[in-house]
Amino acid sequence: MLVKNRLRLLSMLLIAGLIIIGLVAFNSAKTWSDDMQNIGDERIPALLSLSNINAERMAIRAQTLEVLILDKTKSNKERLQEIEKQRANSWKIIDENWKTFQNIPRKTEAGKKAAETLQKAYQDWRDIYVTLDGLIHKLINEEKDDLFKEYENSVNKMIPISNNFGKLLTEQKERTFNFSLNMISQSAEKSKNSVVQISIIFIIVSIIGVIFTILTINIITQSLDKVKNGVLSFFSFLNHETSKPSIIDLNSKDEFGQIASIINENIYKSETNIKKDTEFLKDIERFVGELSNGNMLAKIEKDSDTPNLKELKLLLIKLQDYLEHTIARDINILVNILESYKKEDFTARFPNPYAKVAVIINELGDVISNLLKQSLDTGKILENSSNKLLENVNVLNESSNQAAASLEETAAALEEITSTVISNASSVNQMAQYSQQVSSSAKQGQKLATQTTNAMDEINSQVNLINEAISVIDNIAFQTNILSLNAAVEAATAGE
Repeated sequence: MLVKNRLRLLSMLLIAGLIIIGLVAFNSAKTWSDDMQNIGDERIPALLSLSNINAERMAIRAQTLEVLILDKTKSNKERLQEIEKQRANSWKIIDENWKTFQNIPRKTEAGKKAAETLQKAYQDWRDIYVTLDGLIHKLINEEKDDLFKEYENSVNKMIPISNNFGKLLTEQKERTFNFSLNMISQSAEKSKNSVVQISIIFIIVSIIGVIFTILTINIITQSLDKVKNGVLSFFSFLNHETSKPSIIDLNSKDEFGQIASIINENIYKSETNIKKDTEFLKDIERFVGELSNGNMLAKIEKDSDTPNLKELKLLLIKLQDYLEHTIARDINILVNILESYKKEDFTARFPNPYAKVAVIINELGDVISNLLKQSLDTGKILENSSNKLLENVNVLNESSNQAAASLEETAAALEEITSTVISNASSVNQMAQYSQQVSSSAKQGQKLATQTTNAMDEINSQVNLINEAISVIDNIAFQTNILSLNAAVEAATAGE
């Protein structure tokens, strides 16, 4: 049974017990109230009315008998008028009380029959007093002996009638009083019985409620303990304190059984997922190890149902794809190529490259090879230029020697001209001839000087070309070292 149904049943039992107790108490209270209301509305008014009627009956009787003892030798008119007046008040009281008595309902045949008998006696009693009241009225007007005699005879008739009526009144009072006592006794007995019934019902409901509550509490406590132990075992498994979680051994059909079933299902799912995640993480460890060893073609073979690990797998797959297509499919081959470059062997190439770095390394090898080839060609050109420079230097030396000789000849010629001018001023033609020779020699010297200047300019130009070639070679070597260093750094970073 479900716990909520147990609690509902317990609540319904308690509510039913309270309702029964309430109904019994209400019935008892209503019975007591009805009885007391009956006594208050019917019995007590009946007793009071009967008592008042009987009292007035005796008062009227006393008034009636008083007329008989009046002194007939003197006038009794005032006294008779006073008695008549008293009689009128008594009849008024009797009429009111008799009306009250008549208005009381009779529920039993005995009561109705007694009321009819009393009604007949009352009527007889009233009838006899009609005669007596009439005689008193006559006596007020005229006091005659025959009237007194007739009054006395009527009194003699009244006495048994009054006695009978008084007897019936007394019997009716006793019946009413006894009935009231009996009703009160029955009400008290019913109240006692109601108290006993309420006590018994309360005890029964309390015993059943306590037993049911204890059973329910025991069931709930045992179920909670089993669920608690199962959950703690599961948490121990999650915290890697135990290698296997314990299943909650609870086969009840209540809410705790349903909770245990749901927890067991989740324990099984979690255990399966954790084992699957463990295998997945081991595969990730293998995958990372292969990447660390340079194999950029490594693949993740295991799967996981955990969203975070699924996302991790996608990120690692993207990383592997990025490394494979950005650096190289095998870092070891790339490192070997860079080692070859470091050893000035630029013939090594990455086979069938498609990754960016591998392609760039191959292109770098090609560029460096082309630069080295250009450097070789430039060296050969420089060698040829140097040879030409040496030849030109030799020519320059010869030209310089010739220019010096010509200058010496010119100086000698000038000395000779000077001496000739001094010795023979008339030899103008010879001097002009010598002047022409000097001019020719000067022009030739100027020409040789110009050639010397051009040769020096060409030497400077060739020296500049040599310096530029050396700078180019230094730049090529520097760039080669930078590229080698960058490739080695990137390879080391990718390896990490």
